[in-house]
Amino acid sequence: MNSATISILEALGISSAALAARGLREYREAEGLEVAEIGDDGRQHLLIPAAARAWRTLKSAAGAEHIAVFMVSGFRSIERQQDIIRSKLDAGASIEDILKVCAPPGYSEHHTRLRRGPCYTRQCVTGSCF
Repeated sequence: MNSATISILEALGISSAALAARGLREYREAEGLEVAEIGDDGRQHLLIPAAARAWRTLKSAAGAEHIAVFMVSGFRSIERQQDIIRSKLDAGASIEDILKVCAPPGYSEHHTRLRRGPCYTRQCVTGSCF
């Protein structure tokens, strides 16, 4: 684990013991990403080129069957993961409760270039780490 990630985790109150107890795998941030989709909110969802092409193929095939699919998440930086957790802490949630639904910064598959979160209805994302 690099020193920047260690500092982020310490600032959020996430101990190395908590990480070890959960058996989490550390992930490096992806590089070489492209926009796979732009959400209705204007957010760019990033994936590696091959995954972005596969997503667009899937979305097109679903559309041909009159099925609407859209992406709710893709690549997420370690900094963005930190911001999400910080906002939940600022809203009064405990770090223990947050870590039940959110991976710690540096330990989320969203840091990789492959993770994406498809949805089939606009109401599918509730209580998640978004």
